[in-house]
Amino acid sequence: MRYDFIIIVVQDLSHLWLCRYWGKRDTKLILPTNSSLSVTLDQDHLKSTTTSRADPTFESDQLWLNGKESEIKPGGRLATCIAEMKRLRRETVEDKDAIAPKVSFYPRSLAFGL
Repeated sequence: MRYDFIIIVVQDLSHLWLCRYWGKRDTKLILPTNSSLSVTLDQDHLKSTTTSRADPTFESDQLWLNGKESEIKPGGRLATCIAEMKRLRRETVEDKDAIAPKVSFYPRSLAFGL
């Protein structure tokens, strides 16, 4: 039996931003009252990696943080985000392209870690 699945891996810089919030000096432009300090860490040693896999062999959506499985609460923020990802995939890709794999109906495995 042939399965269609999609795996996406993204790596991003770890970035620290230090700021004490004192309000906005311009609410229209969303400019803060005070300045801040930010540092981008060495990508060779400190980067975050996110992996998403849509696969029909999964029984349900899964979340992994730093190698440990975590709960996805039904109706919670993450469950809502996953449902929105699936809806966007269906509406922007699958509904417009008859030969695109219909992976929006597959459970997801999401892995985040440093």
